Amino acid sequence: MIKDYLEYYYRKYGFHFRVQRFFKYPTPWHNYKDHKYSEYLSYHGHPNHREVLPSELCLDLDYHSKDATREEIKEAQDKTVEDIQKRLTNKKISYSLWKSGGTGYHFHIFFDELLNYGKYERDEIKRLLLRDICYGYLTHHEGKAHVHLTPMIQLENCRSRKGGMKSLKHSEDFGENQIEDSVLIKYDVDKAMAQYTIKKIPITNGEPDDIKYFLSNDMVNTDGKKRVLFILASWYAQQGLTEDECYSKLCEWNSYTLRGYLFLKQIKGTVEGVYKSKRRVSERYRRDLLKEIGVKI
Repeated sequence: MIKDYLEYYYRKYGFHFRVQRFFKYPTPWHNYKDHKYSEYLSYHGHPNHREVLPSELCLDLDYHSKDATREEIKEAQDKTVEDIQKRLTNKKISYSLWKSGGTGYHFHIFFDELLNYGKYERDEIKRLLLRDICYGYLTHHEGKAHVHLTPMIQLENCRSRKGGMKSLKHSEDFGENQIEDSVLIKYDVDKAMAQYTIKKIPITNGEPDDIKYFLSNDMVNTDGKKRVLFILASWYAQQGLTEDECYSKLCEWNSYTLRGYLFLKQIKGTVEGVYKSKRRVSERYRRDLLKEIGVKI
């Protein structure tokens, strides 16, 4: 029986994540098993792409050389795969290795410890894990595949848009993966130095930097998410949005940034409370929260 990885991940982690069907043309991304997922399936069909999960390190191996023959590409890929496998085995890191259906390979590695961190921190730690595991393969070299992280990936046991089937090549189980102390120490050093710099914030729609951060990043803990919900509701109210417009904006934020973490009735209740009270959150309150979670803007 072919394993249903979408359902497996959903049952294991208990949150929505984005999926997409992409063959001849890309369909919109949608949250797996949200309240409109059945409509998505009936209209677009079953997805074959998914986002990389918060606890997941997905290593994408490709070899790009305009003049390389198929034999040279295969040799470079095989050499890189063998070396990465040896490193993971030496570190006792559990993983699964997948053939992409084309010439590439995907390593899927899970560190559930990453779920204890916010999005910005997770991305930084993943970057350090990549450097720790794949040094020597992070740039393009003759005779070596290039290894990089990818935010979206072809779904396991599914056909790719190029026609090939993604299939399991090998897996190793050493138990639950732990992030090595050397990686976390390096992260702490980088974080200490970064407090004097302005962190890059994705551009949204011209909002102030602190609002951009709240719209683009999930929070470390439940209390943080609830406080940001209140802050954003108050800010949208200050901008003159109607109660319905504010609710719609927050539902979109909850879906794409928090992966459906908040209940819709929770969002509705917060919006109603903000518009009823007429009180608004100050910029100072927003800055205090950023300072509390270690972000300097």
